[in-house]
Amino acid sequence: MAGMPGAGKTTLARALASIGFVMICPDEEMFREPPHPGIRSVPGAEEANAG
Repeated sequence: MAGMPGAGKTTLARALASIGFVMICPDEEMFREPPHPGIRSVPGAEEANAG
């Protein structure tokens, strides 16, 4: 899904997830532990995972 900031993408994605759709956030996937193969170090990854 793509759109302008504040257009309601996350709100729609959460609503769809509540009825069984799978919600995948690229930022969450990129910073998850363990990191994707090929990603050795991402600046700020520790802070992203702590939140």
